[in-house]
Amino acid sequence: MSFAIDTETPYPKNTWGRASKYDELFEKLQPGQSLKTKDAATAKRLANSMNAYIKRHNIDGVRPSIRMNMDDGYHRVFLIKKPVKMADLPSRKIVNMGMK
Repeated sequence: MSFAIDTETPYPKNTWGRASKYDELFEKLQPGQSLKTKDAATAKRLANSMNAYIKRHNIDGVRPSIRMNMDDGYHRVFLIKKPVKMADLPSRKIVNMGMK
């Protein structure tokens, strides 16, 4: 028989929240810095992992950006700040319009 009943091991609660092998690298990365690689598939994998890292750690205001085939022959994954939108800013109340 090649299988057995196991009553000791509990069902894993959450498999999505596990850390990736790149987490230590992403912790050191600051906005404006990039990761470079010669392999295009690795660049895409890094960008996907960085996006998952940002979501998993609830980091607000940054996102990954891929630039392929740069002048030096490398592919880069940048961590960039998201642009500020008017909807993100606190609203202002208009007072004293000068009308009497």
